[in-house]
Amino acid sequence: MELNRQAFKYAKLLIQSGKYILESNWSEDQPSAEEKAIFLEKHGWEAYGGWFLAEDETKMPETRRRYRFPIGDFKKIHRQGVIAARQRAAKNGYRLIESAAGDLLALIDEQEREKA
Repeated sequence: MELNRQAFKYAKLLIQSGKYILESNWSEDQPSAEEKAIFLEKHGWEAYGGWFLAEDETKMPETRRRYRFPIGDFKKIHRQGVIAARQRAAKNGYRLIESAAGDLLALIDEQEREKA
């Protein structure tokens, strides 16, 4: 499992632009299989991969199974999605992915402090 550096950079840009949701119910708000298929059909693999913090390089390119650890709903980053990604990465020993998720959480928190 590798950090999806492109998705990490994209997530940072979205967060810095204020395109994140602070409070959500990630188990209900993450994209469904149908929403993923629709987004993929409209926007292609590169845009689709930009919403997943990791890539499983043992899976074939241009397959949905390759992209892991979703962190947004194809519109905004979800803080709860980033938390879920960080927890799953920690549980499975993916230290780089865990660290990247931690960096995204810190950036969201920083944005919120600046608003206050």
